[in-house]
Amino acid sequence: MENRSVTVRPDNCCGCGACRAVCPVGAVSMTEDEYGFVMPKTDLARCIGCGRCVSVCSFLTPEKYLSGSLPIKAYAAVNRDEKLLKRSSSGGVFAGAARAVLNSGGAVYGAAMGKDFSVKHIGIDSENSLRRIQGSKYTQSDTSEVFSSVKEKLASGRRVLFSGTPCQAAALKAYLGDGHEGLYIIDLVCHGVSSNRLFKEDIACLSRRYGSPVRAVLFRSKRRPRGAWGELVLESGIKEYSPLTSPYYYYYYAAGSILRDSCHHCPYAQRKRVGDMTVGDFWRIETLFRSGGMNTGKGVSCLMVNTPKGMELLDMFREQFMLREVGYEEIVKRNGNLRGHCKADKKRDKLLELYRRKGYGAVASYYRTNERKNVAILKLRGIIPTRLKTALKRKLLK
Repeated sequence: MENRSVTVRPDNCCGCGACRAVCPVGAVSMTEDEYGFVMPKTDLARCIGCGRCVSVCSFLTPEKYLSGSLPIKAYAAVNRDEKLLKRSSSGGVFAGAARAVLNSGGAVYGAAMGKDFSVKHIGIDSENSLRRIQGSKYTQSDTSEVFSSVKEKLASGRRVLFSGTPCQAAALKAYLGDGHEGLYIIDLVCHGVSSNRLFKEDIACLSRRYGSPVRAVLFRSKRRPRGAWGELVLESGIKEYSPLTSPYYYYYYAAGSILRDSCHHCPYAQRKRVGDMTVGDFWRIETLFRSGGMNTGKGVSCLMVNTPKGMELLDMFREQFMLREVGYEEIVKRNGNLRGHCKADKKRDKLLELYRRKGYGAVASYYRTNERKNVAILKLRGIIPTRLKTALKRKLLK
């Protein structure tokens, strides 16, 4: 039989694993390339040429999975539950939606980080497990093992909430096909993902640097009242860092230097969305709401309701939230990845080649030698309040 397996390139494969999940003979596996990015590999001796891996590839036909119109409603949102809000990266929308679905007897799927710092999607059935899938993880999550689980839950008549990057959300829709009234999908405003192997090697490098094993990582901590601060939980204590001024991985992730190649060609980084809802950070919200009514100090989410099912989901948990309706374009202009994909940093090829030839330690050494000036500038920018920066820009443009 003629082989009809997908021919993949780094720029047209997001590594979602749907092709592996759909293969009826197990001919597709997910393997790491030389940089740690996962890619599908087909065992041609086992392949029966059915073409299912081609038909399920949502990265090749994104228009099938995007909403046909812009969001129905857009909001600034803050969870009223202080505990859920504290454990969330921004305003706690996912946590509120997850609690509502769990309390209705449903199941929730999201990204969890293991003790070995591997990140993969898991399903939970109880609010007691919700903490495991809260919070941002700025590395790729393995979704290939949950597609069939979601399908089984839906077949049993249960509600299911799935949260992931737009490409992961599209992959699930492609795998399941049409229908599935009990399924709710939340996609994220996504900057991109790096490889889990790079992240793990960064953790090992930081453990050596600080002379203490890293036990946990919080990419987004609320120990400080404002800003996107993270934490390394060392055996010897806690070390705080800012995403744009932290060593190595976080700095280069934010700069677009170590993302998947497909992230720089992402067809889902746009105004039209995949999920029933889209959530993300509401950056610079203080420039929009200058008076009371919205607590901006503990994180605020932008929430876009994209479909009638999304509105149905919102009605399940809206009483838990402070909501302020806003114009969608106010969110778009504060989130670049709603306007287009992240551009590859000019250092990307150099850094990845350095990693391939000499390992992650060479990347860390490059950072310490070459990024001091850039880090100093970013720190200086962080000192200046957002309102002052906005006022200065307006003054200069007059």
